[in-house]
Amino acid sequence: MKRRFAMAAAFLILLVLAAACDRKSADGPEQSAPASETSFRAEPDRPDADGIPAMPGSPGGTVEPIGPSEPPASPSSYASETEPPDGQAGLVCFDSAETSVGWRLVGKDFGYELESDLKDAVVVQTLLSSPGSGNSKVVQITQWNPDGPSGLFRKDAIVLDFADRNEPACTVYPLFEANVSDSYNVDSVTEAYGFLDADRLLYVAAGDHPFTGNSTYRVQTLDIRTGETEVLFPDVPGATTDEFFARSWLTADKNKLVLNAYRTGKLWTFDLARREVRQSGRRFPHEWPLILTVSSPDGELFWYTDICNEKYRLYDAFGEPVAEMPFSQGFDAYPPFRWTPDGRFAAYAYTRNQAREHVIDADEVYHIAPQGIRFLDRRGRTVPAVETPEGSEEYVELAAWIGNGEEALLHFFKLDRDNLYPDRRPAKITLRYERLRLDTGERTALQTVANAGNAAGWTQAVYVPPISGGELLYRIDTANNRLAEEPSHAYGLVLPDAGAGEWAWYNLSEDGDSAALYRFDADKKTASVIRVEAPFGRFPEAVVHDWLIANTMYIRLGD
Repeated sequence: MKRRFAMAAAFLILLVLAAACDRKSADGPEQSAPASETSFRAEPDRPDADGIPAMPGSPGGTVEPIGPSEPPASPSSYASETEPPDGQAGLVCFDSAETSVGWRLVGKDFGYELESDLKDAVVVQTLLSSPGSGNSKVVQITQWNPDGPSGLFRKDAIVLDFADRNEPACTVYPLFEANVSDSYNVDSVTEAYGFLDADRLLYVAAGDHPFTGNSTYRVQTLDIRTGETEVLFPDVPGATTDEFFARSWLTADKNKLVLNAYRTGKLWTFDLARREVRQSGRRFPHEWPLILTVSSPDGELFWYTDICNEKYRLYDAFGEPVAEMPFSQGFDAYPPFRWTPDGRFAAYAYTRNQAREHVIDADEVYHIAPQGIRFLDRRGRTVPAVETPEGSEEYVELAAWIGNGEEALLHFFKLDRDNLYPDRRPAKITLRYERLRLDTGERTALQTVANAGNAAGWTQAVYVPPISGGELLYRIDTANNRLAEEPSHAYGLVLPDAGAGEWAWYNLSEDGDSAALYRFDADKKTASVIRVEAPFGRFPEAVVHDWLIANTMYIRLGD
């Protein structure tokens, strides 16, 4: 079998892949007959696992809101105080169910920090609700697993409202609590997948089936205003709680949740509007440590790497085939596809052959210097394609998307292999940058400018982050075709309260003691900066109502 993604333990992986190819995978030759499909309809009128009748209705349909139209009267979520074990007073998060683990906000010089009575309770996800009435809320999912891999496993939702400039309001809602045999597997699927509207958070819970009593998963919603939960699907048919799940997703239209089991490759698509779940007759298994699916930004399509048959296959969200493409003769990048932000195109980078000189670094996979890039549309058809001349020792990589993906920023380079020693990567020597229009294939060379100065002097300046991360940002003058590389330890941030055209990034100082929060206004062509205290050991995630959210640290911006 041709080696596609080289592992550190290559021999072991090859044995695993060889064994795996004896199993049925998506659209293999042994599956020439149409794949069957099974539908299961949820029964929303029966009680859920907690004995509470599930409310009728479905997301995306015309139904009445769950629970009362206004939140029930409750004490202020930040009015009471307790004395934590360390003697530092904190603002106690309101817990209407009285089942939380003592979450509280502790005042700090920079703002507040979230703490709990239990040392092993941690925040595992941060989400932002839709602004709705103009007030976007932060929802953090916490996990408590006191017994280790097996035993009690619990998740809660902490809802933070930062509309008050002085101190945030904090409310805790329980999501689920279950006894599990393997918390690692359960954690892989019991995530919050996003908001169906301004108030309803969609998530998967673990627990007992309401009728059989067997361990299972439920698809539910939480109303972050009222705390009301609704069971949309009482189980995931045929799923067991001892299997790990691959990356799963909610479609952008909020109508479908797609779950994919890692080892068996089972694929479930939950139609949230019709309250039906369809299990695909095809399988999409993965091989450790690789994830072999790459979903589009809207979630309606995904590419799958069929290792056994050496093909890339494009499917819709129900697992129905759309297109296929054979492997290249060389190495592929991992992940093999990079979708544009708008989901109209995907980039596929490759080398012409499997010569070791094209490998920049190797850990669990090869990191390659590509010799070509194909850009594919949503039907799997190649639109523009870019290749370097054979024998030129020149490489090309997708450096960034410009805008929503109307254009690609291409980086042409050579590799400096002089003075190589163990653990040292060959350095990239830039030859040039180009803009590529994906709809026409038009390519435009960019002038690279050093010490570009203030962005205000660039008539049509945009900042774009690199595809592969790294310590730089690209500033591009689209009117005069100029580019500047700006060194930065930057992290892109979500700005739910920002005006149109704003994009933000966060830059640590050299000593790590302070940081700068930048906001670039594409309309005004200006960049503003605020100096903030660095959240040590935490990555910034969002800016909400002049608060910087960095995991459990909430830093007040400005005076």
